[in-house]
Amino acid sequence: MNRILDGMKAKDNEKIERCEIDEAYRLYYQLDTDTGGIIKSITISNYRERERLQEILSTVTWVMSKMVEKGSQQTNG
Repeated sequence: MNRILDGMKAKDNEKIERCEIDEAYRLYYQLDTDTGGIIKSITISNYRERERLQEILSTVTWVMSKMVEKGSQQTNG
């Protein structure tokens, strides 16, 4: 998840360098995890466009489903 969101953040940095967006509109995200590395919450700000929000939600959904699959395989294996 970090890799995808960092990629979006990097694209924003490029837009900032080209003066296409203000720095205040750069994508911001924070993943909060517990001591075991389990994600407790995800905060995402400045996604700007609805399409980008859909991309983020799709990515998060995919990552979470893969995590659940992996966790159930470890429990059953």
